[in-house]
Amino acid sequence: MRCEDFTTWFFPDGFPEKSNLSSDNNENFLWCKTENGLWVAPVKDTLKTLDLHRIRSLIDQHNIENVLILDSLKSAQSNRLCVKDHVNRSGRSFLRGATHQEGYPMFPDMGDIYRPVDGYMPVVVHTVGPDRWTKQPMADQIIWSKWAAIWSVPFAYFKLPVAVVNQLPVKGD
Repeated sequence: MRCEDFTTWFFPDGFPEKSNLSSDNNENFLWCKTENGLWVAPVKDTLKTLDLHRIRSLIDQHNIENVLILDSLKSAQSNRLCVKDHVNRSGRSFLRGATHQEGYPMFPDMGDIYRPVDGYMPVVVHTVGPDRWTKQPMADQIIWSKWAAIWSVPFAYFKLPVAVVNQLPVKGD
């Protein structure tokens, strides 16, 4: 897939530009409609926002069909990267507590949740979360992720195609 094929772009660290923002009824997410589709960002980084009921409500409210997540990645490689798998070292997971949603499995298969993105090199990342993000040194063998495992899994749980990239495409790419 190309970045442009994704109709929903998710920004865990907030929007690159702030204009025409709206929020959901519970003030969990901000969104704005752009020429690229729907842009979504959590209002706050909290485990409460990761609640599956809130994610399901967001998906239903906006008819979300797929999600491109912009993540922060620390890597000795400066290329455009997309996540092909992750190791969750963040201590955060939506699988904690009551996760079962009617019509969805209690223990979902997360073996193949990421979609490749044209023009981006697929990599395995170690997600550490925002609390540990600044403490991770640059490493040759490990690519650190701030958000991949935290935000991609809830969307994949609802069977949405998910991709995670470290850079947005530049017009004309």
